[in-house]
Amino acid sequence: MRSPVAAFLVRCLLWLVPCYAAWFLASAAWTRIVAWIALPFIRLFHPELASGMEIAGSDISFVTALTVHTPTGAEGLLVPDVDARTYTHGLPLFLALMLASRARWSGIAIGAAVLIPVHAWGIAFDLLAQIIRMGPEIAARAGLAGPSANAVALGYQAGSLIFPVLAPVVLWVVFNAKFLRELRSPAAVAP
Repeated sequence: MRSPVAAFLVRCLLWLVPCYAAWFLASAAWTRIVAWIALPFIRLFHPELASGMEIAGSDISFVTALTVHTPTGAEGLLVPDVDARTYTHGLPLFLALMLASRARWSGIAIGAAVLIPVHAWGIAFDLLAQIIRMGPEIAARAGLAGPSANAVALGYQAGSLIFPVLAPVVLWVVFNAKFLRELRSPAAVAP
């Protein structure tokens, strides 16, 4: 008799490939959604920092209000780029886990919607971290010096290292408590 845990793991692995392929193909549309949600996170640090954005595929170019000077003396606006796929790769993991546990479509849709601000967080803090890395003078003009720089560093680390993988797994656990109890029951592991 095959273990229900092993069966779940096999289903999950089989779902990962089509979920990642679908995510890759739909990343441009998903990027448009999360990019607009990222703007309020950015504006928490400086209300006028991001005056607009341009989206091409999964790349977001944020138009800032910060001017920069080149070594030749030319002046222009700072327009950092963020690749949204860096922060949204937890979505296909969540989808694969949910599909492998045969979750309801309503739970999948709600979970995906809950992930939007998590993804937006990572995108916003990537932009803010890029501005800080431009140097202390630009960071100060953006209002990202001192304690704000520390908050950005913490937000960036959480948004790039922790949230993209942890949030989908936590959501899956929340939506599948009954399924997990069934996997842990003595009947599920009996030979």
